[in-house]
Amino acid sequence: MAISPNQLQAAFTSAQNLQQAGRFAEAERAWIDLDKTAPGRAGILTNLAMVQWQMGAHDEAEAAAARAIEAGPEMVQAHAIHAAAAEARGADEEAIERYERALELKPDLGTVLHCLSNLHRRAGDLAKAREYANRMIEATPGTAAAHDALGAILLATGDLDEADPVLSRAAKIDPNLASARANLGALFAEQRKWSTALEHLDAALAVDASMTDAHNNRGNVLISLGRPKEAEDAYIRALELSPKFADAKFNQALLWLRQGKWLEAWPGFEARWQTRQLAPFQRSFEVPMWDGTPEPDKSVLLHAEQGVGDMLMVARYLPMMTERVGRVVVECQSELRALINAMTGDFNCFSSGGGLPAFDMHLPAMSLPRVFKTTPQTIPWDGPYVAAPEGSATELPEGEGLKVGLVWTGCPLNPTNSDRSLPLASLASLLNVEGCRFFSLQQGPPGNEIVNAELGDRIVDMRPWMPNFAATATIIAKIDLVVTVCTSVAHLAGAMGKPVWILLSADADWRWLMESDDTLWYPSARLFRQSELGEWDDPVARISIALNKCVTGR
Repeated sequence: MAISPNQLQAAFTSAQNLQQAGRFAEAERAWIDLDKTAPGRAGILTNLAMVQWQMGAHDEAEAAAARAIEAGPEMVQAHAIHAAAAEARGADEEAIERYERALELKPDLGTVLHCLSNLHRRAGDLAKAREYANRMIEATPGTAAAHDALGAILLATGDLDEADPVLSRAAKIDPNLASARANLGALFAEQRKWSTALEHLDAALAVDASMTDAHNNRGNVLISLGRPKEAEDAYIRALELSPKFADAKFNQALLWLRQGKWLEAWPGFEARWQTRQLAPFQRSFEVPMWDGTPEPDKSVLLHAEQGVGDMLMVARYLPMMTERVGRVVVECQSELRALINAMTGDFNCFSSGGGLPAFDMHLPAMSLPRVFKTTPQTIPWDGPYVAAPEGSATELPEGEGLKVGLVWTGCPLNPTNSDRSLPLASLASLLNVEGCRFFSLQQGPPGNEIVNAELGDRIVDMRPWMPNFAATATIIAKIDLVVTVCTSVAHLAGAMGKPVWILLSADADWRWLMESDDTLWYPSARLFRQSELGEWDDPVARISIALNKCVTGR
């Protein structure tokens, strides 16, 4: 039966009223009836798509939006829903194309600009994401979401100084915008302003308790504030919300490792390869990963990961590997090859980036403790396993006194280097201990601090004699004690069995556990921890006292 224009308008208005009242099921039925009565009307189909989207019926919404676009290609809202549906089913490239079509019709559509910014950010194209976020701010300068989107991108690119005012602006416009508060929490955590970071993360979760990233970041902040029980609760909550969230799994495992619960932690430690930080460095091979099962007829590639110190630490497992498999191939950092080749054991060592022989299985180096089911009580140690190569002609300058090697900073590329390092000037009290001679084992530009601080008469800069780790090992063999921060030289000295005193941040790496002043990784090591995060005066003072005792015997 034909329907008059007035009747059609009345039915249209009635369906709109139902939709605006949140009576979505009734509204959907009304739009479907209207589509049957007046088929092919773009406005009706767009509204049908909209209500189906609001109901979570994404497939139906996509189909209705496609029909709306066919009937009225100028229907911007239909294009937006069509794109959002593609995004919801994970077809990001298709979603981007559809959102861009919507922008061709309405270039200042803030919601679409926001979606495009998020999609490009997720795809790793941060430059494109930033472009769309800037356009969103131009189109909707008074919206908190626009500033939050740009701030999140600046945070992801490490532009913290730029991100701070942008995210602060977002939070000022809308103090209850959970994502802006969460991003500010992440920002202040990056700046090591832990208490401020926690305030923002708590505020974000008070508004939206379902934010898994915020729970995970909150756990990390609580670790740095020395509140491990609350941190564990935060990781548990993140995993309740998202059981496959690799970052939370990995961080929970790191906490358990610090607490000595290593057997429980090793499975979660393997999640490191799915985290945002380490996923780009995962190696892919066509052969399986070795699980520790004896394979006397097979060969295993052990490949370095993370830092030089890590590789030195786990090199102790090489003899154990050779007992279980037919052949071990080691791929390590080039600067370590001479040292590892000189170790006792039947294996072949190659430098990273070079050619490798064929192998049947592989294993990332830091998975060795898991493979051998290591606990703090079963760390393998049969005595020093690294030695200086024979035949080195390196000699220390002649003189009397206790020979002490110094290292005060680690690799600047390490994201936590600022936490574990200190200025050379902070070691001044050590230099005042009489009866000691100091030798800098510091590599790279930080060694220039000796001259800059006018300490050339107290510290011998050994950089000219340290072209590689084998040369450093030769020097360590000829001194009495190494005092170092948590970096590769600590592992080298420990692996050589040389007395080594390690300065540790209050937020120290998991391998040193949480409270002990010694470690079964290296029986010759003593640990000097900060009592307060960022404060080095106390541990340096304790080392000064211990050093004086070494010299005087009292």
